[in-house]
Amino acid sequence: TSGLRILVIPKQRSVSYAMLTVRFGAQDVCFREEDAASSKWQQLPDGIAHFMEHQMFTLADGRDVSELFSAIGADVNAWTSCDKTSYLFQTTEHEREALEILLRFVLSATFTDAGIQKEQGIIAEEIRGDDDNPWERVYQLSMRAMYQEHPIRQKICGTEASIATITKDMLSLCHRLFYRPDNMYLVFCGTMSPEEVVDR
Repeated sequence: TSGLRILVIPKQRSVSYAMLTVRFGAQDVCFREEDAASSKWQQLPDGIAHFMEHQMFTLADGRDVSELFSAIGADVNAWTSCDKTSYLFQTTEHEREALEILLRFVLSATFTDAGIQKEQGIIAEEIRGDDDNPWERVYQLSMRAMYQEHPIRQKICGTEASIATITKDMLSLCHRLFYRPDNMYLVFCGTMSPEEVVDR
């Protein structure tokens, strides 16, 4: 077995939902590989989990994965918090195909220098937008006031300086270490039975 934890909520309703959550969030910037020959700690840039969330939507051929969902009438989205990253969709039809696309694109990844450079500009704009948001500013200042030393003090998006240092090797390392079925949870709510979901 893959180790993926699955929760299925069978419901006869017009809209089906699924969410695949990875236990890798903004606070996971310092870690050590358990099976590595070296015991050296890895220190990665702030904002790398959120950056990866964005990068995961770019397929190997350059298309955005949202095009695949749109083609079958599904909506896809994602979000990153301090301790996890979640990818989710909702659809009124083709739930099996949507679930297959979700699993396939999250469990595989292609990172390129050009894609990373483009994303750095996009996320820099998001960071500046957050800096202009009063709620975000109050939340961030509260975290910095409550925690003297903890990654939760840092912005989920990172800073313009930190995301500028992200490389495809860093993203590939994080995907290999964290984007594993045994480090994920899948929740599905719709008309498919538990057996059908597991078979995907």
